[in-house]
Amino acid sequence: MTAVLSDQPESVLILLQGEDPQDHPGIVDGYRRLQAGGRVNHLEVMPVFGPNGVQRGRAFWKEVLDRAAGHKATLIVFQYYHSRHLPDPRDTVRALKALPQDPLVVATLGDAFMNGYWTRPRIPPSFLQTAEGADLVTMTSMGALAQCVARRTRAPILLSPNAVCQVRFSQPTERELNRDPEFSVLFIGSRNASRNPFRPYARFGRQRERLVEALSRRFGKRFALFGHGWDGLPSNQGPIPFDQQAATARRARVVIGGVSFSKERYYTSNRPFIQIGAGVAMVDSFVPGVETLLRPDEHWILSDEDALVETIERVLDWDDTRLKQIGTAGANHVFSMHTQAHRVAALLENVRRLRLFRDTGARQETYLPFFLPEVDVH
Repeated sequence: MTAVLSDQPESVLILLQGEDPQDHPGIVDGYRRLQAGGRVNHLEVMPVFGPNGVQRGRAFWKEVLDRAAGHKATLIVFQYYHSRHLPDPRDTVRALKALPQDPLVVATLGDAFMNGYWTRPRIPPSFLQTAEGADLVTMTSMGALAQCVARRTRAPILLSPNAVCQVRFSQPTERELNRDPEFSVLFIGSRNASRNPFRPYARFGRQRERLVEALSRRFGKRFALFGHGWDGLPSNQGPIPFDQQAATARRARVVIGGVSFSKERYYTSNRPFIQIGAGVAMVDSFVPGVETLLRPDEHWILSDEDALVETIERVLDWDDTRLKQIGTAGANHVFSMHTQAHRVAALLENVRRLRLFRDTGARQETYLPFFLPEVDVH
C-alpha cells in the first residue's frame, strides 16, 4: 500500500446523511474553507438519501468506490451515517480501505442516542456497522454512549461536540446586541412525546412540559414559547424555521436551554451554541463536562434542572449591563471556537496526527481545541 505523507492535503469523500449537500451547509462549508486554504485538494459530497442515494442499492456503493478510486481519496467521512433506515456499509468500508492509496475512514455520530431501556444507549445499527471498520470515530458525548461504541470498534473514539452552523447563523452585530427585547424569558423547543412511555425520552419530554408550564405560570406574558405542540398554552408563539433561532432568541433578555435529552458527559445539542451565539444570556441545565466547553457565569449560566425557574428569577434581577456582557462574551467565544467549520478543521488535524502515527510510529497528542484553555486534557 502507498502511504500518504501526513502533511499533504487530503482528497475527501463525504457520505452525508441528507438528500442534498445543503442539508448540512456548515459542514460542507468547513471543508470548502480548508480547500481554499490548501488543506484539502479535492472534495466530493455524496448525499445518502434521495434518488441518487442508497435507494439505488449496489449502484450507489459502486459509485462510492469509483469516486474514491478515481480521485485517490485519502479520507472517507461517513458524516452522520446513523439513520435506522440506512443499509449496512461494511462491505464498502472494507473495499475502500483496500484501495491503493490506503484512505482513512471516519465515522461521526451527531445525536444523543440514549433512549434505550433503563437509559441505555440505542445506537442505530448503521453507525455501529460503520464504526467497526473505521480508523477514527467522533461523538458528541462520552460516557456510556462511548463505552457502547468502544465494544464495536478498535478505532480511537474522539469527542467532537455539536456546534453552530456558520452558514445559517452569523456573529451578531452591535445593533443586534443592543436590541430592545420584547420578552423577559424565551424558550425554543417542541413538545416531544416519546411513543414508548418506558424509554427515557418520554421522561425527558414530561420534564420539558413541566418546565414550560412552570415558566408560563411564573412569568405570564413575559415568557415566550416557540415550537410545535404547545397549543393551548398562553405563552405559545408557534413554531419557527430552524434558521430563525438566533433572531428569535434575541427577542428576550434571557433564553433558557431547558431539559437536556442526554446526561452523558460533555453532551450538548447544537441549541446552546446557536442561542448563545445569538448574543443572549442563556440559562441551561447542567450536564457533567459542559462547563469545560463554555465558561459558567461568563459565557452562560448553568443550573440544576430542578432549580431552573429559580435560577432564571435570579438572573432576571441582574442589570442589563451584566446580561449584555454575558451575551456578548458568549457570542464571541462561540464564533471563535464552536462553529461547524472549527469542528471540521479539528477533525482534519486529528486525521493528520493519526496518519503520522500510523506511518511513522510517532505518537501525537489528540487535538481538542474546543476545551477552555484552563482545562487539562491529559
